[in-house]
Amino acid sequence: GSRPSRDYRFVELGRGQVDVKGVFAAMHEVKFRGWAVVELDAVPDKARTPKESAVINRKYLESIGVQVVDAQSSLR
Repeated sequence: GSRPSRDYRFVELGRGQVDVKGVFAAMHEVKFRGWAVVELDAVPDKARTPKESAVINRKYLESIGVQVVDAQSSLR
C-alpha cells in the first residue's frame, strides 16, 4: 500500500480532511457524555492571530450544534 504523506498543515475546523461534524455525530449516537477538547496547535494562516483562529473554530463548532464551554469561564 501507499504511505500517507507527511506534508500537512493545520487548518481551522471544517476546512480540512477530518469530518468533524461526523465525529461529533458519532459521539452523540453512542451517547458520549464526556468532554471533547479542541486544541489549536499552530496558527494555520499567519495573517490571523491565534485568537482569531480560535474564534473561527468556536463558530464552526457552534454552527454544527456543538455546545461550546469556554475553559476559562468554566473555572470561575
